[in-house]
Parts: sequence; structure tokens; C-alpha cells
Amino acid sequence: MPKLEFVLSLGDIIDGRDLQVETDEDFLQIWKILEPMASTTAFYHVLGNHCLRIPRDRLIPALRMPASYYSKQLPQKWRLIVLDTTEMSGHSGFSQESDIGQEAAAFKAQHPLSPAEPQMADWNGGIGARQLAWLREQLASACQSQERIIVACHHQIGKGAARDTHLAWNWELLQQVLLESPWVRLVLSGHDHMGGYAQHGHVHFVTVEAMLEGGRLCHLQKAEFVTHSGGWPWIAHQLKQCLGSTMTTVHHRRLLMVL
Repeated sequence: MPKLEFVLSLGDIIDGRDLQVETDEDFLQIWKILEPMASTTAFYHVLGNHCLRIPRDRLIPALRMPASYYSKQLPQKWRLIVLDTTEMSGHSGFSQESDIGQEAAAFKAQHPLSPAEPQMADWNGGIGARQLAWLREQLASACQSQERIIVACHHQIGKGAARDTHLAWNWELLQQVLLESPWVRLVLSGHDHMGGYAQHGHVHFVTVEAMLEGGRLCHLQKAEFVTHSGGWPWIAHQLKQCLGSTMTTVHHRRLLMVL
């Protein structure tokens, strides 16, 4: 097998149990599997809502993450931008008195859960103003250096690529921001266990299915790709077309590897 350039995990590497000691045991078990790989291969993590059953101040250094959101230079003039869509949520781990805690409370008060905004469920989240400003800076920087962009986030931000009940709180704004950049090619997310795919303009939005409920994404009867045979092999082909022939994708449920 060729040497991996990097491994990308899209969040929820644990589920979380009733007792913290049991959750800690689960995380330790996963960590013992991932850590040897991370010592020899670049391993990029995305924070998921279930991940935060482990406190941020322990989780981020244990996973060798530089921060909860960050960017990395990839081969062949690609840039990976990792977002933290758990930042503005009720499960973020930040205190209610913190700036981001107050921003999350204000956003939810302005956008209560309703049929018009089903994404405002408690298991979802979004990004705050500071992270949004950072994202705009990253997009501008990548544009200046002519780097194609892959965005990774736990909650999907592309309409139709996940169920409406599983999109990020402020998905509409984030989708618009990404579509404004001609260098964004691909958005990868997890969270919605059923998976999904949508294309808006020049950007492909892919939700990688979970091993428990995933399958051939048959619930998305109106999704264009369902008319193609092959299920995930078709998506892998589309990613390969999107990324270019210089990169090969290998998928296994929530783990997507770029070679």
C-alpha cells in the first residue's frame, strides 16, 4: 500500500457513555489504536459533538490537534481547512459566560428550533464570529497562493448533503461564504449517520456515512448520484475527479484517506 499523505477523521471517534469513567475508557481504547498511526502519518481530526464527552482541554492535545480549528498545507497545492462546528452549541464545553457561550445563546434565541429551521436541534452546532473571520482569511490566503481547498467539518454545511435536521446551525451563511471562493472544491463532514452528497456550483459536499446506519444512501431518493450504480465507489470516483488524478481516495465509513 502506498504511503499515506494524511488521514482525516471527521469526528465522533467515541459515542460517550453514562459515566465519565466509562467514556474515558472508550477514548483510551481508541487512542491506543490511533496514536501509533499518528506518530508516523499526518492525522487530522475534526471535533464532533460526541467527542466532547471528553473535555476540550484533554481532547485536543491528546489528538495532537493544533487547535479546535486549523489549516494544513497538502501536496500538489491543496489546502485543508478544518472547522469546529461544535464551537457554537449547547455541548461546546465553553461556559455560558464566555464570549462564544453568549454568542451561542444569542444565536439560538434568534433562531429557535422550528419547521423552518430544523437545524437548530441541540445535537447540532455552528461556528462563531471569530472563527468565521478566520475562515475568510484562510480562503483569501489560499486564493492568493492559488491553492485548491478541502474543507472538513463535523456538521454538514451544504444543503442537501445531509438531512435538514443534521445541518450546522448557520449552514446557509457558511455555504454562501465557501461558494464565493473559486478555490473551494470539496467539503467533507460526518454527523449524519446516513451520509449524503450534493453539489452547489463548483463545490462538492459529501457526508461520509457511519458504520452503524450507513448503507447505499437510499434514503436520498432525489439525490442525483443515487441514479448511478455503485454507491460509495461512485462517490469515491467523484472525489477522485474533483481532487484530480494526482490524488487517490480510499474510504472506509467515517474515515477518508487521501493518498
